[in-house]
Amino acid sequence: METKLLFYAIALLLVPKTAISQSLLSFSKNLSVSIENRFDFDVNKYLEEKILSISGEKMEFNADEITFNDHPLEVKSCKTRGNTTLQFRRKSFSLSLNNPMALQRVQVKKLAINNLAMDENYWRARLCFLLMKAVGIFPLKNQYAELLINGKTQGTYLMIQKPEDYCRSLGSDLLVRRGEGGQISIDYSNDSELKKMVKKLKRAPGLPKYFSDKQLSDSLNQIIDLEQYYKWLAFNYLIRNGDYYDELFLFLDPETNKFGMIPWDYDDAFASQPHEGLDKRNHALGDRLIYSSEASLDRAIGKDDYLYSNYLKTFLDVVNILTPEVLKESFEQIYQELYPFFMEQAIIAQSEYDQSGLTNINRLQDDLNLHYQYIVRRQSTVKTTIALDLDQ
Repeated sequence: METKLLFYAIALLLVPKTAISQSLLSFSKNLSVSIENRFDFDVNKYLEEKILSISGEKMEFNADEITFNDHPLEVKSCKTRGNTTLQFRRKSFSLSLNNPMALQRVQVKKLAINNLAMDENYWRARLCFLLMKAVGIFPLKNQYAELLINGKTQGTYLMIQKPEDYCRSLGSDLLVRRGEGGQISIDYSNDSELKKMVKKLKRAPGLPKYFSDKQLSDSLNQIIDLEQYYKWLAFNYLIRNGDYYDELFLFLDPETNKFGMIPWDYDDAFASQPHEGLDKRNHALGDRLIYSSEASLDRAIGKDDYLYSNYLKTFLDVVNILTPEVLKESFEQIYQELYPFFMEQAIIAQSEYDQSGLTNINRLQDDLNLHYQYIVRRQSTVKTTIALDLDQ
């Protein structure tokens, strides 16, 4: 392992300076200040105060009216959502609609409206979704929106199509979520026979006890889209996602009859260490390019040379797609999208209630530039490291 680390150190020295010293992002001053998406919840005064003051407790409520861009929505149910984010004054919501609304030219009936209270300067989740879409592992529509209660702004939100909504559009009848301790919970299923597939999915992490190399790869690939899973693992490593073990939906693809991936929740991108801590992670995975060791399937990929080699090849595809140019374009798109929100003093004043406190346009620019420089360096270093690993 010491020899390998020496190779990595040399690789860092060989990374071209142009890759390390990228130009700063371009922040145009001639951007639109028009906010395109706006929800307004019309509720009685008692309910308004309860929504803002309640902490850590989910609630379902009936609004007198909910509009999107001044058009009334036919709401089936409205609930506060999230776990940790329920502790904040600005709540997140789940909407279920009787009739669909348009989100990026797609008709959706179920969506989350997330408060981004733990997402400093509001860009991490949106950036991750853009980059994952570029590598083909994030299908859900999402856009920024302002949310108001009784005409009073609650700040900047991100509205996201729910996984169930997307799966129904594909004709998939089975959606599950991976939870803590390896639990697989059924989010919805319209076919009792398909629940047999859940049993296969639960058995997947145990297959390394019986198979290895190509036989293990083939066995796993009969259950899940292994190429998609590799892409997801690779992206989490590249972006240093600190907590992703239980942030994964899996849907049964009716065309392939195996499970595809829907990643969820990127509040912990650019984390200093994985959820379980560096010591535990390093003990389980050593110098393998997998960010977290929490999932038994991920540990199996790290330990099986055949699987790990295929994973690295997929990882190389990912970093080849996410070039410095693609990264720069995505960061600058985020800035353009957020700019109107940061120009509205009443909106940005709501950041006072968030985890990182009051922000402003200068803090946003500095934050974006810092992390853009970081991810470009990381992309270059990881690409060189993968090439060394595959050559050995």
